[in-house]
This record gives sequence, C-alpha cells and structure tokens, in this order.
Amino acid sequence: HCNKIPEQSIEQISENAYLQALKEFNAQQDPEIRAMISKGKNSTLELIPTLRFNMIANQVDDNIEREFAQHVSAFMNSSGGTILIGIDNNNEEPIGIESDYSTLKQHQQNPDGFNNVLFGIVSRLLGSKHIDKLDIQHKGFRGKQICWVYIQASESPVFFDNGKDIFVRSGSLSKALNMAEAYEYFATH
Repeated sequence: HCNKIPEQSIEQISENAYLQALKEFNAQQDPEIRAMISKGKNSTLELIPTLRFNMIANQVDDNIEREFAQHVSAFMNSSGGTILIGIDNNNEEPIGIESDYSTLKQHQQNPDGFNNVLFGIVSRLLGSKHIDKLDIQHKGFRGKQICWVYIQASESPVFFDNGKDIFVRSGSLSKALNMAEAYEYFATH
C-alpha cells in the first residue's frame, strides 16, 4: 500500500509560492529602518543613496563624499542624528551600498572596508577626533545592504574642511552658516 501525495492545483501552488515569497520579503523588513524611512528626511534623519559613488557618472565622486561629511558635521553641531546610506533620497526605496563596495579593492568589499573609507572621509574633512562620535551598523533591508550611521552631538563646534565652513541641521537640510550665524547659533545652543 503506497501513501499517495495529494495533488495540488496550480492555484494552490501559486498561492503557496506567493505566501512563501511574502514571508521572506517581510523577514527582510527591519522594522526600525522601515519606521525611520517612513518619517522621511527630517532634523535627525538623512537618507543618501551612496557614500561616494556617483551613479550617473559611474565613478567615485569627491563631491558626494564632501556632502556626506557635511551631513555628519551638521548632526554633530546640532542634536545628533542618523544617516541611512543605501536609500534613494527621492523615493525612499533601498538601493543598497553595493555600488560603494564596487569602488573598493576586492579584499575590502565588505562592511569593514566600507567603514574604513567612511572613517577616512570623516577624518580628512572633519578631523580624526570626531570618529568616536559615530556608531556604524550594517543591516539587510529588502534584500539590500544598508549602512546605518548614528552620529552623536558634539559638545564643541565641528568645522568642515579645515575650518572653511560650519554646518548645522535646519529641518531636513544641512545648512552652512556664515560667521555671524555661527556665532549666534553656538551662543544659544
């Protein structure tokens, strides 16, 4: 006597495959990241697609690195905040940091290699003493690797690019202050 396996209809197989795919998709939904992204850019959150890779020119772009450091500086000069790298800042969809990985040497295409580049950018443009104000985590989100950078507020002003500029957070923007604005800002904060 043989055990007969019940036959499933195409509809049942499709429904089972759909439910399994949905379960796997939902498992990739880090609730903390999803909650942050749903709020959008604000005074404590910045979303950026890459750390240094220009997706249009298909190459490393110093201006993108500088923009990242400006955001870090602005958060340090304000009340702290978070930068999520690997999120399209237009539609808030994950694109991952794999394009940044592609700019690294083969043996560095991993979270440690990425972190080394990130720390190098902060050291070069803000000063190495500010690295300890960063907490970096790498998380999977919807099948993409996202870098979560938590930035602590600084007790003293953080200058950008050897003292050329000072940035603060103003709503969802990182804003450069002129000398008078900087004096007034730090006198009241």
